[in-house]
Amino acid sequence: MSFLRCYFFWLSQTSNVTPPIALAAFAGAGVANAKPMKASVEAFKLAAGLFVIPMMMAYTGLINTSADLLGLVIATLQTTAIIVAMAMTIEGS
Repeated sequence: MSFLRCYFFWLSQTSNVTPPIALAAFAGAGVANAKPMKASVEAFKLAAGLFVIPMMMAYTGLINTSADLLGLVIATLQTTAIIVAMAMTIEGS
């Protein structure tokens, strides 16, 4: 049950960077004199890892700190590779 609460809290933080709320992106756009909606879309692209990390916590040993070190390293490398692949796909590299 605690994982479920943690998961919902984690996903609630995406409201800071996802349109139409995107408070952090709108504040940054105001500082940079940029278009707020365009800034929030770019922030959403950059925050794609926010959607991957909770899934990896649920299905790998990423959150299990009592597990062996090798399992933690493998889970961290897998998560990093997925986030990098998503970033490359979203940005078109």
